Amino acid sequence: PFEYLSSYSLSHDGEQLTLVARGRTFVAPAQQGRFVAATSAKARYREAHVIPGTKELLVLSSESGELEWWRVPANGTGGGERLTTDGKVMRWSAAVSPNGKLAIHSD
Repeated sequence: PFEYLSSYSLSHDGEQLTLVARGRTFVAPAQQGRFVAATSAKARYREAHVIPGTKELLVLSSESGELEWWRVPANGTGGGERLTTDGKVMRWSAAVSPNGKLAIHSD
């Protein structure tokens, strides 16, 4: 079942795991709880991280036509907010600070 898993990330508090498989993003609780499809099929996703102190994810998405970083609700409802522009650079992995206020990424 893990052959389609492209990335995963554990939240800073260890309470949630984000999974990206076949271009979709999922959030799984560490204990009991609801497994959530956090993103729709309107775009492809490559990476996802829980933003501490929020109910949001930092995701690498092709929604704008280029790979850009977006902030999206972790529960899969509502729209997202694009955080980067200038898709001429190829974006890769990211890390979110423990307080959720900053993120860094490589390109």
